[in-house]
Amino acid sequence: MQFNGRVAIITGAETDVSQGFARALASQGVSLMVIARPGHHVRDFAEELERTHQIRCFPAAADVTDRATVDRLVMHAEQHVGAIDMVVNTVPGCLTEALLPTMRQRGHGYIVDVTPVR
Repeated sequence: MQFNGRVAIITGAETDVSQGFARALASQGVSLMVIARPGHHVRDFAEELERTHQIRCFPAAADVTDRATVDRLVMHAEQHVGAIDMVVNTVPGCLTEALLPTMRQRGHGYIVDVTPVR
């Protein structure tokens, strides 16, 4: 699959798993919005991705279980990095619900849900 020029949102950006997804996608030319839980800062990580992979990366700290917050995040992501093609959910939230109608309307998109087994 060719991902260069695509845009993804990744939740749980304070975790190693999410950062691994972000690095892998950025290395393929995917621009990103990386979302961490409130109180976690991912600006340095986003800047590292931009510098290393020459992509756009917008950091955010937000509660992705709140639909109004998610709608604002999607709007900001689309303004800063473009239309969302992929979602990588590593924490439960509302992103799939918010983005699925648009992905269906555009006729493409990828949604990856990652749930840790303990």
